Amino acid sequence: MLLLTTLLLSLVSLIAAQSSNSSVFVYNGGDDTSFTFALQAVKSTGDLYFHMSGPSGNSWLAVGLGYKMEGALMLITYANSNNDGVTISPRYATGETEPVYQSNVTVDAMSTDPVSGYLTANGVCRGCVTWLNGGGIDLTSAAQPFIFAIGPPFPPLQSDSGSAGLTEHAFVGHFTMDMPAATVQSNGNVPQGPFTSSQSASTATNTETTYNPAPHIHGLVMGFVFIIILPLGSLILRVWNSVRYHIVAQCIGLVLFLMAVAGGCVASTMYNRSKNFNSAHQIIGLLVMVAFLTQLVLGVMHHRIYKREQRKTMRGWIHLYLGPTIILIGLVNGILGFNLAGETFVAIPYCILIVIVGVIYSCIRFFSWRRKRRAAKDPGATMGQSMPYGNVRPPAYREDSYRSAGEPFSSQDVPLAPYASTHSVAQVGMPAHEPRSMF
Repeated sequence: MLLLTTLLLSLVSLIAAQSSNSSVFVYNGGDDTSFTFALQAVKSTGDLYFHMSGPSGNSWLAVGLGYKMEGALMLITYANSNNDGVTISPRYATGETEPVYQSNVTVDAMSTDPVSGYLTANGVCRGCVTWLNGGGIDLTSAAQPFIFAIGPPFPPLQSDSGSAGLTEHAFVGHFTMDMPAATVQSNGNVPQGPFTSSQSASTATNTETTYNPAPHIHGLVMGFVFIIILPLGSLILRVWNSVRYHIVAQCIGLVLFLMAVAGGCVASTMYNRSKNFNSAHQIIGLLVMVAFLTQLVLGVMHHRIYKREQRKTMRGWIHLYLGPTIILIGLVNGILGFNLAGETFVAIPYCILIVIVGVIYSCIRFFSWRRKRRAAKDPGATMGQSMPYGNVRPPAYREDSYRSAGEPFSSQDVPLAPYASTHSVAQVGMPAHEPRSMF
């Protein structure tokens, strides 16, 4: 009887000892950057039992098995679609880009008692002591390197999919763990808390608050081009009758647009959902770029022909209607861009801004139209303004209109009626007006 009792006590002690074998890393960085990771490795199976937790205000939490992202196996956790549990996603990182989900890596989620205000994941990664391309954890190392990352608060992430799109991390850091202290021969278990401080692990090093402005700069510049610059260029021509400044404004818009396209292409390579350039937002954006460049060529060609021959052209009419079409498609594509970035909440203020600018633009166009209509009824009212001769352009300059010495004057040299009369100007060969671009 005494022998049996001794054996039972020894077995319980062994199990308790194995259960307590773990390394714990705790980073107390404040409300948004606190992070806890506890690990127990099983030598016989290569399984990794882990606990990971952090404030639920963050969109996701992650730990990487390795000293850098490239080549690391990442364990990423985020809220499930019902926000009553978590999804644990094993991913492989090929560089400083969004890690790729690995469906061949098995991670079993363990039951977790939810803690208010915290995102908590307990699980086991089967056979994860080694992984792709020869990567692995050295169970004999007293300073095995790890990295950790915390996602930004916005946009929030709730998904049951292991391949859900992630936004770039807001905080990163490094730490090491004593693997002999965290390794058991068999029968592993998820480390149990409470975890108040690091145990058999280093303090955090190389911590850094991160932010990649490229996607936001892309969106801001595109919005500025399509909501402000291009409509302003249209008003400059149609309201203030300035071809020169119309060209300047639209060229500025084109340069900013091309810069934003380049920035968007670079940012797209960082995310799984956009790196193949097959989303509706990207395809439409590239088509708009082609149309924008075509619009510029058509405008230049029409203007050169008109200056030389004083006649309307088909290029001018295409330019006239292609411009507003580009603006409209560009504005709609902005909404698709917010959806691609996972920031659909921005679409509402974006649409409100479009409506406000649209109302202002329409009012300016309306009052300009009414002023010109009144001027047409009283041609003399515009004498001396931007369009002299009763709102009708004077005859084009012609070198062959000069007379040779002793040649008498003719009606072709000097108009016989005032320029203020539309009828009399037509008699002296007044050229047709150049079509006014809407772009």
